[in-house]
Amino acid sequence: MIPTRGNVDLDQIVGPLPFDTIGVWDNSTGEDLGVFGRYAAINEVTEPVILTQDDDVILPAKTIDALLRAYEPGKVVCNIPQRFRTRYKDSGMVGFGAIFDRGLPERAFVEMIWPILADGDVFKRTCDLVFTMLTPMVQVDLPYVELAYGKDATRMWRQPGHFEERDQMRKLCRQVRDG
Repeated sequence: MIPTRGNVDLDQIVGPLPFDTIGVWDNSTGEDLGVFGRYAAINEVTEPVILTQDDDVILPAKTIDALLRAYEPGKVVCNIPQRFRTRYKDSGMVGFGAIFDRGLPERAFVEMIWPILADGDVFKRTCDLVFTMLTPMVQVDLPYVELAYGKDATRMWRQPGHFEERDQMRKLCRQVRDG
C-alpha cells in the first residue's frame, strides 16, 4: 500500500516490488485522505498480508525479503531506523516499510473512534501512530533508499506543528491502550 499526493513518479518505487497487486491511494484523483489513504487502499486488494511504504522511499529487494521473513501474524512489523527509536519507543513508522495482517489497522482504528470524530484531519495525518500504538509491534532496522523529495518543504513532517500534533496523538493512544 502506498499513499501519494499524486505529484511524484511511482515507477521507481513500484517497479522493483515483487508483488502481483500493488495498492496505491492517489490523494490527487479522489478523496484526499492523506496518510490514511494507505489504509483505505487495503480495500482495493484481496491479499491477507499487507506490505506498505511511503511514496518517497525505495525498498531494496533484501529489505522486502527481510520484512517478509519478519512477518508475524497479529503483529505489525515496522522498519524503524535506529536514529528514530528514541521518539518511537512505543509507536512505529510504517513509511520505511512495514508488514501486517490486513485486518489489524481497522481493529486499532475502532478503538480510537472518539479522536476520529473529534478531529478527522488530525487522524488522517496521525493514523500510522494510532495503528502501531494499538497493535502489537515488532521493530526492525533495515536498509531503504529515501528519495530526495522526501526532504521537500511540502512534506508532512516539515509542516509547522507536525511533531506536536503527533505527540498529542501519542498521549491519546496511550490513554486508550493503557486504560
